[in-house]
Amino acid sequence: MFNFSCYYPEDVARLLRTRHPVFKNCYHPDGTMYWLSTQGVQDPDKPETWMYQSIVSWRGAPYPQDLPDQAARTAFMKKKAAAFAEPWRSAGLRIPEDLAFPADRCSQWKVPASWADVPLTGLVTLAGDAAHTMPPHRGQGLNNALEDAARLNDQIKAAVAGQKSLKDALSDYGEEMRERTSREVDLSAKQAMMSHDFQSIIDSPLAKMGVRKQEKVL
Repeated sequence: MFNFSCYYPEDVARLLRTRHPVFKNCYHPDGTMYWLSTQGVQDPDKPETWMYQSIVSWRGAPYPQDLPDQAARTAFMKKKAAAFAEPWRSAGLRIPEDLAFPADRCSQWKVPASWADVPLTGLVTLAGDAAHTMPPHRGQGLNNALEDAARLNDQIKAAVAGQKSLKDALSDYGEEMRERTSREVDLSAKQAMMSHDFQSIIDSPLAKMGVRKQEKVL
């Protein structure tokens, strides 16, 4: 997976806001996914100040070790982008020549770990990606991190108010967090695999219905 942000010349920057001004995703028949989003607009009148994020992911080779230097990564990025329609094509082909970005593995914990038997139980806990890293293809990492923060805050407030011990508060937080995010980790892994199987995308409700409010429960 490549994941980077950069600026573009005016003509490209304007092109990248077509179709949708904030976010668009494209699935290629070869199994590549290309996420393109607007990350910041410093000056609406100066397209060269608009920052865009690109995430390009694929299954199998080449692996990070197969792309050991920036020249190899840039060449592979442009090869992938050349097969896409606009505006993804230009987003990949027109990246700055001096842009540096890594090749990463898309990884996750099998399940969020239990801290029940750790000597520091009641003193230390985890939240966000540190507790339940998951692939980005379902977009639930940040959502769950925010919910972690809210639920942990509620538990700490209960401990401060004397309603429970800090140890019990952190234990209750961890138990709820693990149950909730274990489901999300599993679903995100399945979504990541499906995102690189073009036939699965074509057969999915996303392709058949689009992103819209359902008129009735199926």
